[in-house]
Amino acid sequence: MEENIEGLVDTLTSLSTTTNTKLSDNLYSMITNLLQELDIQFLYKFISENFHSLCTLEHWAWKMLSENSNELLNQSKHIKLFHNLGTFNKNLIFNSDEIDSDKKASLLFPESIDLIDGIFAKMQDIN
Repeated sequence: MEENIEGLVDTLTSLSTTTNTKLSDNLYSMITNLLQELDIQFLYKFISENFHSLCTLEHWAWKMLSENSNELLNQSKHIKLFHNLGTFNKNLIFNSDEIDSDKKASLLFPESIDLIDGIFAKMQDIN
């Protein structure tokens, strides 16, 4: 497995499309560590060089949040990954004026409104 965002995201998305596959803790840790290590000054360059992989990762996250069971999302490795992805998104919103608004929107918003509806439906089921 490559230790770059493209290789990691490709592995993540290919494994998560198969049924009953547990993703390796190592894979989650590697993506989490990569997101944690991003310096705000490096953010623009990182996004420019890895835009497609970051979009894939963000869309994967929306899909996981809208479709998967609470059991999956309650695992610490998932929580840590989503927390660091959230921190990345916060930095994208508040600390990156030089990044094009359309690129930001592509990274921050899901591919379809159905994913947001799925998240709200899950929240309603909990209450």
